[in-house]
Amino acid sequence: METNPYQSPQTESPPPEVAPSRQSDAPIIAAIIFGGGVQLVLFVLTALILDGGQINQLCILAIIGYWIAYVAIRIRRGSHPTRGDLLFLRYGVAVLFFLALIVAKLVYSIIGESTLCGWQRWFR
Repeated sequence: METNPYQSPQTESPPPEVAPSRQSDAPIIAAIIFGGGVQLVLFVLTALILDGGQINQLCILAIIGYWIAYVAIRIRRGSHPTRGDLLFLRYGVAVLFFLALIVAKLVYSIIGESTLCGWQRWFR
């Protein structure tokens, strides 16, 4: 019987896949708790602004984007997120909120600010 030079010296089979434990999810849970606190503070502060709820709607949009990104991170990385993923889970909602503010300002500069909703602009 010939020996294969490319075969590893160990002939044991690798251990079976083990389900991720709660300990491997601990950094994700801590980041989500912190991120949830940031979301709560940001939501309450934007709800206190008396602008008819426009800033608060941008905050809600950022929160929805945050949770979509969270689902994508969990699908792609499972219980092994990168440092950037954990950083996003902690502070990502604030970054998304400020990006939404910038994009909204740009959109309003292009189409003009109005009290009309989208359908009323098209059919007036």
